[in-house]
Amino acid sequence: MEPEQSLTLIYQVSVSETPNSLTIQDKAQPGANPGTGITLPGIAPGETLTLTLQVLVREAPAEGAALRPYLIAQTILRYQFRYPDGRIEKQSASSNTIFVEMADFDGSVE
Repeated sequence: MEPEQSLTLIYQVSVSETPNSLTIQDKAQPGANPGTGITLPGIAPGETLTLTLQVLVREAPAEGAALRPYLIAQTILRYQFRYPDGRIEKQSASSNTIFVEMADFDGSVE
């Protein structure tokens, strides 16, 4: 049995993924939804897998907010593998939480 890996991205409420923007190793993943989980290709020990996607910020911060808005994201990797004796081990790992400060935006389009 091949190891199985899936990845789920978690965002704050005001953010959504741009449809069909996900790439894995520069290959488009049409229809993939990282918010509900995506299956990843096999990842060998020591190998790096690069994913990219675009998000849309749907809500501006409340007027008069003291701080600039942040995009907050975290990933959860769920994986499983089978031992030679047939036992299946399921594990998960969470990334650090990422905070990206958003640029000032007054809502107008020029």
